[in-house]
Amino acid sequence: MATNNLINDLQKPDFTLDETNEKKLFKNLAPLVKKVWETQLAEIIDKLCKYATQKKEELCDIAGIGLKTVIVEIPSNLPNAGSVVQRLISKLLSQLENSKATYEVQIDTLNILSKLFACFGSSVGNNIASQKWIQNVLVPLLSHSYPTIRKRTTTALGMLEF
Repeated sequence: MATNNLINDLQKPDFTLDETNEKKLFKNLAPLVKKVWETQLAEIIDKLCKYATQKKEELCDIAGIGLKTVIVEIPSNLPNAGSVVQRLISKLLSQLENSKATYEVQIDTLNILSKLFACFGSSVGNNIASQKWIQNVLVPLLSHSYPTIRKRTTTALGMLEF
């Protein structure tokens, strides 16, 4: 019931994120990731990725923290953890490929990718198609005009295990 109330509050246009609400949100998300089915986890990932590209800065920040929480909490014994990781990689790389992505979205996405590669780098390294897509998206960012994006890209690539 508390989760339902929290979801309803989040959807209100006048909702403001304060420290109490933020704690409730992530306190609920971590155990939820461990208990839901793969399809539900995929839906959580899809929604968080969608919110991570919104113009509202608060929503982007919440989504970024939420995605990092999901990554850390994905059970390694999940039968299809690899497909969940691939879904995340797909969503994040698509965000980076979007030419309309803001600087902040690119930075946040690269940070999330680094976290994902740090936790699941070996499973990514086993998938040749993912490796090629990652290289095609990230290597050009090494010559980006912003040094922060170059640095975050280097960090993300460094987290991969081949």
